[in-house]
Amino acid sequence: MASYANRYSATHRQWDHVGNLFPNVEHSEKGPHGRLAGDFIPAPWLPVNYYDKHFEVWTVVSPGKIVALTTEAEEILSNVGDYEDSTHVVPGGLKVDWTALGGGATAITYTSNDFDEQTSDITTGAPYAVNGTTAYTKTQVTNALISRGLVVGGGSCEDFISFPVGVAAQAFYQWSAYNGEKFNPKQTKFHNFRMQHQVQVLVSYQLRLPLIPGIVSTEAIPALTGGAFVIGATGLHTVVETRAMERWDGLSSTGTWLAQPLARFPLAGPTALAPLVASATDVLVRKRTGPDALSQAGDYFVDREAGVIFYYSASQVAVPANLLAETITYYSYEVAPAALSIYASVVPVTGTAPKNGDFLVCDADSNFAVETSVVAATWSNFRIGQIFGFKTYPKDLTHRVKTQYTQLGNVNAMPGTATAGLPETLTYSGGADKEVLVSLINR
Repeated sequence: MASYANRYSATHRQWDHVGNLFPNVEHSEKGPHGRLAGDFIPAPWLPVNYYDKHFEVWTVVSPGKIVALTTEAEEILSNVGDYEDSTHVVPGGLKVDWTALGGGATAITYTSNDFDEQTSDITTGAPYAVNGTTAYTKTQVTNALISRGLVVGGGSCEDFISFPVGVAAQAFYQWSAYNGEKFNPKQTKFHNFRMQHQVQVLVSYQLRLPLIPGIVSTEAIPALTGGAFVIGATGLHTVVETRAMERWDGLSSTGTWLAQPLARFPLAGPTALAPLVASATDVLVRKRTGPDALSQAGDYFVDREAGVIFYYSASQVAVPANLLAETITYYSYEVAPAALSIYASVVPVTGTAPKNGDFLVCDADSNFAVETSVVAATWSNFRIGQIFGFKTYPKDLTHRVKTQYTQLGNVNAMPGTATAGLPETLTYSGGADKEVLVSLINR
């Protein structure tokens, strides 16, 4: 009989079904509609900006503005001895502005409105205590942030602000607590009032923003220039010189006009918000549909994209009396605007008109600025968006429809039919006739 003393002994594998081999590292797929998943709140020290009459509360960041984060990882809450996890969101333009400032220049200003609303003072972390205006210099803000442990010694206040991360998905209202807390009623300014639980940051989205032109004042109508016509080179040209350009070679050789290329192009408008104005009232009297339609003194036509004005001239080769020693004031998308509203927008850099494919960076007002060689060697070269199209207004004859409330101002007028065919993005922000389609990116 065979012996079974050396039978096969099987080796079994055992599994530990309790522990995880690898921890989960996923947090979010940017949330719905390209929003970041995070516990974001507006920084409590941001000065109040615009008063919302409907909700009777102040805002600190307008929707569509480029935003950044404060760089502290977490700050201890002295009243509970714990750390808060909320991430503070601020206008991205603060980093641009503070980087450019000298130590004695004003970095942040609080007013009596901040006193009334108990805005946290960036230098102390406590409510702003002056019923009036206080302007803190860059040096004062830097020293205070170092003292509070929010900036490492040797750093500067701009180190407290991150690079841009996205744009504000909605209006950010002033934070309802004295500091970064959300659930401690003792730290809430008003026990029964909180407009926002937190805020959201768009990082992957397509925006429609107004393009804001700059003004070019008193450009002279010159004497006849002679020679080759060059777009962007100021002068005054005859029919023959102008028709030598492929762009206008289809015009009549017997046209009764002279053409003036302006120094900046393309032109914005002309619209009510971006008018084309002459120093004398008999220069721009009747706008016509084309150069060949000019038939009497005061007739004119504007080639907006090329930045050229056509004036009536019976002889084709002599400057009419109504043009002599006169000037033109106009708006151009090749000129940076001198002033901006609180509304998010795209702004050109002087000498560079925005065009499809251009990358956009954050400027000192937290708006989108065209990236050029002017900023290529600086940190502000951080790209936050890219242009992929434009919309020009008016459309669908809305400017020819009459509705009520035109006399109440742009904010109260019905967009389109009561605002000369322009949408609210343009009328609210002081734009002219173009919106820019922007794709948000992070590169």
